[in-house]
Amino acid sequence: METKDYTYYEELMAAYFAGEASGAKQNELAEWVQASPDNQALFEEARKIWHSYAASQLFKQAPTDVAWMAISDKISKKAKAKRVAAMKPLRAKLYMAAAILVGIALISTIILRNVSSTEMLKVTSDGTPVTFALPDGSVISLHYGKITYPKVFDSERVISLEGEAYFEVAKDSLKPFVINADNAEVKVLGTKFLVNEQKVVVSQGKVAVKSYANASEHVLLLAGQEASIHNGKPVVQSVQDQNQLSWKNRELYFKDTKLKDVAFQVGRHFDLPITIATDSLAMIPVTASFKNQSIENVLKVITSATGTAFTKTDEGYLLEKKPTVQ
Repeated sequence: METKDYTYYEELMAAYFAGEASGAKQNELAEWVQASPDNQALFEEARKIWHSYAASQLFKQAPTDVAWMAISDKISKKAKAKRVAAMKPLRAKLYMAAAILVGIALISTIILRNVSSTEMLKVTSDGTPVTFALPDGSVISLHYGKITYPKVFDSERVISLEGEAYFEVAKDSLKPFVINADNAEVKVLGTKFLVNEQKVVVSQGKVAVKSYANASEHVLLLAGQEASIHNGKPVVQSVQDQNQLSWKNRELYFKDTKLKDVAFQVGRHFDLPITIATDSLAMIPVTASFKNQSIENVLKVITSATGTAFTKTDEGYLLEKKPTVQ
């Protein structure tokens, strides 16, 4: 098997950071990165530096080969031969080279090409779920609100969310998936989870949640856990509401659930308020499940099981004790 030197992987990283690496090349780079802790450390170091300078429009304008040449020429032979020992020199030289590159961009118009800033796309929903795919193959179901994302992802897959959405993130160990939500940053590699204004709920995999109010406060969620932000800190607990995804899967499930909670979850599912007439009725336990049912069919089953009756009102529905038959 052909042994490839470090220069080859430098060029591969440059193409990858610039979004110009093919699928096969991305897989090859991923294998190299995962082959050793040394490779992982070097890749992460180069990624952070490249990404930090990617915000500069002048840096973006330079062709990829010129950009990486400015960086690569500053990496010493020792750094290539002894990668771990060279981490500190490499960091300094990468930053120096990036700064030199910006200088080159300022004085040389010959090597520049006109590249417009990344085009941003937007998807909105007023409460009717919208499902769509991102450039990386991730699938999003937007319940309500707005999602903004770039037409082409850079070294990270960063999107913005206002509202509620369910994410099925395609795995990419080299490109973290970051969601800038209402009051927290959510970061993953590949998993399934729900995000809205109040919380993050994980169905599969692991999800990191960080508070905007206090960046040092962050937690790692596992499947079956959820986190919400309280006083600037993420608070973790087991998933309490099994029907948070009913808008997506069209299913409702209750097991010894208090009627007041059933009324809230059914009302949320159909976007109609359901009021309970008395506190005594609110505590009645309900066990039932529904799939693709209308609200009146759901209420018929619930009221039959709880000895209650429902009435349509101007705003929604009212649950009250079933009248005694004389």
